[in-house]
Amino acid sequence: FRRAFVAHFRVPRAADVASDLRERLIGLVADASGHSAIDAWLQLATRGLRPAACPELEAIVKRHALSFDDAVKSLVWNKTQTLPAPASLLEGHAARVLDAVLAALDDAGVRSVLGMRREGLTFLHQAALSGASAHVLVLRHHARRAGVEPDVLAARARSKFGVHSGLSAAELARSTGHCSTARELGSLEDCPLRFRSTPPADSAWTALPQVRSWPSTWSHEAEWVLPQECDISSMPFSDAVDWQEVFRNHSLQNRPLRVTGVGASMAAEDPSLFSFASAGKLMRPPWGELRYEVGDIPYAANFRKETPVMMGLREYVRAMNRSELGPSAYWFSEHEAAERPRGGDAAVTDRGAGKCLERVRRALFAALRLPSGSEEDQTVQFTLGPPLTGSPVHFHAAALNFVVMGGKRWALLPLDDGHWSHVPLRSWQQGRLPPGALGCMQRPGDVIFVPRALTHGTVNVANTIAMSWLLYKEAEAFGLAVSAA
Repeated sequence: FRRAFVAHFRVPRAADVASDLRERLIGLVADASGHSAIDAWLQLATRGLRPAACPELEAIVKRHALSFDDAVKSLVWNKTQTLPAPASLLEGHAARVLDAVLAALDDAGVRSVLGMRREGLTFLHQAALSGASAHVLVLRHHARRAGVEPDVLAARARSKFGVHSGLSAAELARSTGHCSTARELGSLEDCPLRFRSTPPADSAWTALPQVRSWPSTWSHEAEWVLPQECDISSMPFSDAVDWQEVFRNHSLQNRPLRVTGVGASMAAEDPSLFSFASAGKLMRPPWGELRYEVGDIPYAANFRKETPVMMGLREYVRAMNRSELGPSAYWFSEHEAAERPRGGDAAVTDRGAGKCLERVRRALFAALRLPSGSEEDQTVQFTLGPPLTGSPVHFHAAALNFVVMGGKRWALLPLDDGHWSHVPLRSWQQGRLPPGALGCMQRPGDVIFVPRALTHGTVNVANTIAMSWLLYKEAEAFGLAVSAA
């Protein structure tokens, strides 16, 4: 009995807890077990352990301090089953864990954490760019305790990128509109809440060349058109622009970007590039034979533990062309160009469709002068939908989004006010969106770049065809330097 009692109530060895925690965080576990990882980290750190007493702790801090916020935010999956809920509620918890971890380190350990660099930026400067005020306060407190001036420590790292050269953490926060974070860092100057935007031409709602046999439903949902057109940075496409540098800078500053008119340039290089999106072609093989789940949001059945509603693309396109689909029938499929065995993967594996969409990706990356191979082994998300369909607010890896026909209304939230919801964006009354929400219209041929972990959602304002690519190889695509201290 005594052995059983001790075994049940014994405190886990520090090394065992650390090893288990490391394994959980590497996978960025998005379920309830993630809470155990957080609790384990807190338990380990609050025991006052030093790296010398537990070598695993130092490895955890070095490897995961920069991605810890992602690990915490991933837990939102279990906390937002049906209603919108702010991920920022978890920011305080994440900051408390970070505080406990830093408190468990000696001055040398704190300096090591503060000196770590991700994409050329120290942890503090990355937090400032993200508007993570709670993290900024924790880092500054421990920097002072360890006798470190973070801006001096980061000078060499910042000099790698001209956009950040000579900027303090406060100036970085102010330049990206994170006013409260800038004030926490001692800035007394005002900061911008909106970015300069260039509206497209009046004819920009026209579908891209060779996209035929679709009726226009634009005027039906005109109330969703954003009067000011676009709150985020917006630039017209030009061959003279170094787009890799533009995207690199926006990625480092966690700023979304719209590039208008890219599709017209792509069509000029390859006039038949978008012909696959004609209604007639989508109803013929290989497209018409595809069968996939439709719902009011992507992955609706998975999120709600329901039986998926399946529909063939031929049937879907015919119904969409006749205006017989409602806002609860959104087609959201994933396709691959690479040869993969059927079964076991949720992506649609039809090679004809996947290769057709890969051709579009390569043309887009070529127009933007991004490395063509950086995402070739990833899936492409292909969407169709009538007016008022779209994606709820959510977040994920950095992504490029492209519209072929129709148009989208975007809602984007700053990183320090993140949300994850299973409710369609159309159900959100505009007055319920946070005051800092930004909006933007995306028209045929426009590209919208969404930075990593930035909350966003969309509403289709017409019969819309679009595609998107998650940039899992963002560093390669944008030429980001990643180094470790």
